[in-house]
Amino acid sequence: GPLVTEVALSGDPASVELLAEVGDWLGVGLANLAAALDPGTFVIGGGVSDAGELLIGPATIGYRRTLTGRGFRPEARIVRAHLGNEAGMIGAADLARSQARKSRRRSGSRSRSRSRRGELLTPKRGLGLSWQDQRSTRVTSKEHRSGR
Repeated sequence: GPLVTEVALSGDPASVELLAEVGDWLGVGLANLAAALDPGTFVIGGGVSDAGELLIGPATIGYRRTLTGRGFRPEARIVRAHLGNEAGMIGAADLARSQARKSRRRSGSRSRSRSRRGELLTPKRGLGLSWQDQRSTRVTSKEHRSGR
């Protein structure tokens, strides 16, 4: 965790050794993923990336040692995410923004005019509601005026 990383970065030998072991296991896991997915790069983000080279170095060694077909395929790079511990939140916000833009483009002026008449706007396909859920949340102008 953050405490181990902080102590390791200050030079504590036991913490450095612990991060090296975690890094090695990370490398083994990445090698298994590479065998199935064949990526060009693995990006390590989140709080664990704060350990930097104390984790990435051993992960790279474990990856190279474990990778099947080494020498017959290009090796993926293992790099630290530039966004560090904020990567997850930034990625989620970017995804939400992207989905909102797509939704606005698809709905156009038709949805804006419906919302003025009292219809509820529903999320578009791919935002978490099934077709049946979307259908059940719609209210037509006639139903809205009659109080249903």
